[in-house]
Amino acid sequence: MREKLNSKEFSSIIILFIIWLTYDFLFFKVYEVSIYFVSPNSNLLEKIIFVLNFYLSELYPYFIAIFVILNGTLLTIIFTYLSKKKNGNVNHLFEKILLLIFIVNSFYLLTTILWPIMLFFIVLSLVISFILLIVFKQNDEELDSSYEENEIIKVEGPFDNEWKAKSYYKKFFDYWEKKFLNLDLKLNNRIFMDIDENYYVEVYVTKNKSNGDTEIK
Repeated sequence: MREKLNSKEFSSIIILFIIWLTYDFLFFKVYEVSIYFVSPNSNLLEKIIFVLNFYLSELYPYFIAIFVILNGTLLTIIFTYLSKKKNGNVNHLFEKILLLIFIVNSFYLLTTILWPIMLFFIVLSLVISFILLIVFKQNDEELDSSYEENEIIKVEGPFDNEWKAKSYYKKFFDYWEKKFLNLDLKLNNRIFMDIDENYYVEVYVTKNKSNGDTEIK
């Protein structure tokens, strides 16, 4: 199935792109001024010390801003990915585009004399995001053990046709099946159509002794 962006995702990408573009433009204006008197014969450490010694106050806000932007981009990717995976959505075009923006701008920042500092912020952001990914993933996958027989846990839709409804449930089932089995529960679904001929998926649980993964229209 071809991956597409919804309007909210498209708007988010435009906003993030503008944020990065604005940062790059403003940062490199200050950066060009700060390196103007740097001796080309100096080693990297001497160049960095010179720039920080005379222009730290001008560059400091940009160091804070890049740390925030890097983390904001990565956390947006993580939260969106986990949310989609939890709901059986395999359309990850939005996250791929954000990751591409992150990579391109990271490489762009590493072309400067201050690349060790920028690399530090990039690595620190990746470490923080990785830790949060593990924490959020564990919390996200914790299930309530007090589900009752035939309790409805999710209703999703509308879908244009029955095939899309079944496809959604299959993705949802593949992701959550083992986690519910650990609670001695099985996932089941009912696919129904409303008066406007839109399809919906109703997901409910039964005890493990019951026949799971049933479908009723």
